[in-house]
Amino acid sequence: PGADRDGISNRGAAYVYRRSAGSWAWEATLAGADPGAGDNFGSAVAYAQGTILVGAPGHGGGPAEAGAVFAFRQVAGAWTLVETLVSPQGAAGDRFGSALAIEGDRLLVGVPLADAAGAVADAGAADVFAVGPAFSFLARLAETLPSANAQFGAALYLGASDAFIGAPGNLASTQGFVRAYTRSAGALVAAERLVALDGASADRFGFSLDFDGSTLQVGAPARLIGEGGG
Repeated sequence: PGADRDGISNRGAAYVYRRSAGSWAWEATLAGADPGAGDNFGSAVAYAQGTILVGAPGHGGGPAEAGAVFAFRQVAGAWTLVETLVSPQGAAGDRFGSALAIEGDRLLVGVPLADAAGAVADAGAADVFAVGPAFSFLARLAETLPSANAQFGAALYLGASDAFIGAPGNLASTQGFVRAYTRSAGALVAAERLVALDGASADRFGFSLDFDGSTLQVGAPARLIGEGGG
């Protein structure tokens, strides 16, 4: 995301490698449309069903740093930009595309600096898109009681039955939390809010996520060893 290209600072890039006969070889270098300084193209990537998605949260094709996601598919054997996704609720500084997760016919896009209603700054959100020959916006996920600087949507996981969204800046002290969702009839339904039982101020719990179907791993990169029960 910090790669300078064609004299444009922090334009960003994404690289595709393919494994053949046990060895990895470069296949393509991807770039977004209408590139600009600070696009940070490549801040997030996801791949499924022949589609590569690349987030550019600093892209300002509309409002400055509203962000965009670029979708690539192979056309005549070459990776080709086929669609540019933006949030229908996009605003300057939202950083749409900071995180991505795709599974089946659904795509989640993190918008961690989106403001909530009532001028709640940087509460964050995640936008849901239907995946098909074209992408279509379905819904915006956010906390019912948002808090400033929560950065909800900074990390995402989407599976066949479950989804998780990290909010590493929440709880006023940036301790952070993760919201669990269940997938039901094509919709994502909010469930438990997960926090570290021994959490401490500034831990940033929820900064990164992974799930194997039964065990959820949550990153808290600012945690100090020896704090709480750690």
